[in-house]
Amino acid sequence: MPDMTTLPAPMRSIVEHAYGVATADLFLIATPFALLALITVVFLKEKPLKTTSGMERLAEESAGAPVG
Repeated sequence: MPDMTTLPAPMRSIVEHAYGVATADLFLIATPFALLALITVVFLKEKPLKTTSGMERLAEESAGAPVG
């Protein structure tokens, strides 16, 4: 972004307007995507976290495996 204090008044007005319009357009475009993401998250199936670590599971699997 240019240093707004160094721009002449008419040019500063144009630049400020351009940034304002671009910001508004960005929010208008991003809003449907944010709502879609929210709806997707609401309908995601909840999956419980594991209660054992990878090392513990590996130890259980190797202890239960037949030797030979």
